[in-house]
Amino acid sequence: MGGHRGKAAALLAIDPKTLYRKIISYAITPAEFR
Repeated sequence: MGGHRGKAAALLAIDPKTLYRKIISYAITPAEFR
């Protein structure tokens, strides 16, 4: 998704806040997300 968390959350059918919390909990850096 090119690092766009909102689009990634929509694709996964989850709330963007949930995706953000999961990114934090797994210690994923922005560079890894892209």
